Amino acid sequence: MGKLRIYDSDGKLQEFEPVDVDTAALIKKDGSVAFTGNQPMGSHKLTGLSVGTQSGDSLAKGSPVLEGSDVARIDNVNAIGGIPLIHRIAVPGGANNNIDVALTHKERVLDAWIVLKAAGTAGSKISIKYFDGTNPYQISELVDIAAGADKALFRIASIDDAYHEIVANKALRVTYQSTGGDCPAAEVYVLAIRVS
Repeated sequence: MGKLRIYDSDGKLQEFEPVDVDTAALIKKDGSVAFTGNQPMGSHKLTGLSVGTQSGDSLAKGSPVLEGSDVARIDNVNAIGGIPLIHRIAVPGGANNNIDVALTHKERVLDAWIVLKAAGTAGSKISIKYFDGTNPYQISELVDIAAGADKALFRIASIDDAYHEIVANKALRVTYQSTGGDCPAAEVYVLAIRVS
């Protein structure tokens, strides 16, 4: 019998040694395990099983829920690829401000788009930043949306690779500003991947 492959909540593969004869009897032909608690699996113990039913639950076969904490990290030269993440940030418009999204896992920003929900105003700009709790660092340029009409789509043109990785428990920041403090409302979409 081969190894039982189980992933922890951070997406890291936990490999259990080939099961012994007593434990093998617990695994049915359909691959299911009659779990009774603290079962030995080679040199490890299987202490809990759960079925994903809502956001934040562990992912199980057939689960209808898949969100960012369920996806694995995408390391360099990753042979099997990985699943990207999208952060949606609604900019309410109005006075100059920031919106911080506290990330629970380390992520690398790959791209971002801005969809205007009203026409641009004088000096209106939106940018994507890495905020470490003290200092904001520009990931993208300030995207000039002043001439944009309602429903216009803008895309960032550059990414600063010195700041495009945001560590866990720090923030992805969207900054919006305008000359008269009347930045238009918008939807900002940030594409990222989980990294080590």
